[in-house]
Amino acid sequence: MTLLPLYSIDRFCYRTLVMATKCEVCGKGTTFGRNIRHHHTGRWQRKAPRTNRTFKANVQQKKLTIGGETRRYHICTRCIRTQAKVS
Repeated sequence: MTLLPLYSIDRFCYRTLVMATKCEVCGKGTTFGRNIRHHHTGRWQRKAPRTNRTFKANVQQKKLTIGGETRRYHICTRCIRTQAKVS
């Protein structure tokens, strides 16, 4: 089974897809890290518990014209800001 690129999918189907978590301009996506709880119970030698968490990129849908072609891109807010400064 081959996957089609996002821009060649039917327009109706494109709107029903789930919001992307990766920027199509810079490639920023989901990263992983840890939360540290600063609550120690018991003996002082015990480490504070650490839990896994995800940092998701703030990705929005925006119409852009790149190379004379206007289409909807999944773009992070940092790239939107940069694009507004450039143009």
